[in-house]
Amino acid sequence: PDWEHILWTDQMMDDHVQKRHPDFHPIYAGFNRHIMRVDVFRYLLMMDFGGVYCDLDFEFLRPFDFSRHELVLSKERDTDYGDDFNALANYFLASSRGHEFWIDCKNELKNNPPITETYLDVVEATGPGLVTRVYYADPKKYEGISLTPRPVFSPYRTHGKNERKHYLNAGVTFGFHIGAGTWKERGTWLYWKRKLGLS
Repeated sequence: PDWEHILWTDQMMDDHVQKRHPDFHPIYAGFNRHIMRVDVFRYLLMMDFGGVYCDLDFEFLRPFDFSRHELVLSKERDTDYGDDFNALANYFLASSRGHEFWIDCKNELKNNPPITETYLDVVEATGPGLVTRVYYADPKKYEGISLTPRPVFSPYRTHGKNERKHYLNAGVTFGFHIGAGTWKERGTWLYWKRKLGLS
């Protein structure tokens, strides 16, 4: 209850980047998909203010003690839990203000401004792929970082109340990403082709 909650609009986002990151604004404004700006803005927020960012389709279940960490990132793919590779989420982030990791994310985008051919490229260009790429390029570089295992903030989508109850009762999970995916270009042939498993 003592936290300040801000729901950022597109105009607020653009105004903030123009004011706080004028050198970066041309790149930010030049992204060829709006979801790329939404992705990148959350990293700038962590850099400028710190705090907690979460997507609108993220649900917290219980309090988490953020005070013990300078940066909290969640594994959404985790080899310790049977995945083929490790990957970090960007739908939930917690950070102290100005952490070096976010500066590196911004510099990566400045040095290699991404352009996406289809919406499928967004994940790697500015989404979780970017966060994962920057972190795993030099993990030892980042101080005070906590990579939470997949069940903490990124359990697989639940099916039915019993599975959800299991996560709640186990005391390991602090939140769920529902994964609405409203940014996906659902009206396109590419979307339905992928959804239907057509090659």
